[in-house]
Amino acid sequence: MATLSVGGNTVFDGATLQSGVTGSPALNLSNATFPAGHVLQTVHSRSTQTSISHTSGNNYGPGGFPVEMTALQTNGKYYATFFSGRVDANSTDNVIVISLFKNENGAGYSECTGISSSTGLNMEIAGEYKGSAHFSYVYTATITAGQTIAFQVYYKKISGSGSSVHLTNGGNEFEFIVQELAL
Repeated sequence: MATLSVGGNTVFDGATLQSGVTGSPALNLSNATFPAGHVLQTVHSRSTQTSISHTSGNNYGPGGFPVEMTALQTNGKYYATFFSGRVDANSTDNVIVISLFKNENGAGYSECTGISSSTGLNMEIAGEYKGSAHFSYVYTATITAGQTIAFQVYYKKISGSGSSVHLTNGGNEFEFIVQELAL
């Protein structure tokens, strides 16, 4: 079993919490090694709008509410999760595509690699779809530790005669969560 030491004192020997540890030394995890897949940091954003509309056809538009963090490792992995309470195609033949975009160290937003631009991570074809939508995606960045990385949900209307599609509508909000995972 693992042993936890703080300030040179064994605090936990893998089985029991040690007595007699005095003082409150600062716990410094800057040199700690975590197992692959361990969550290093989490950021989230929740929409505060009850309707976000997009009408520009085949061009992606930002959903707003981006998340940003400072990378803890070089070329790290990021696990993104999106939940929308109500995606609305707003017409019987509109189609909405939802995808994940990233901005590495201020270079500007672009779609994450490995995602089909035509279908995104979630495509709703149902006419006047009013249910929830979600996706999860793991992205491997090309930045160095200490640089910033931001993520944002983008979406577009790819077909249909209706004037707009909604990333969220009817008083529902969405939640967007990104976690950096240990390599």
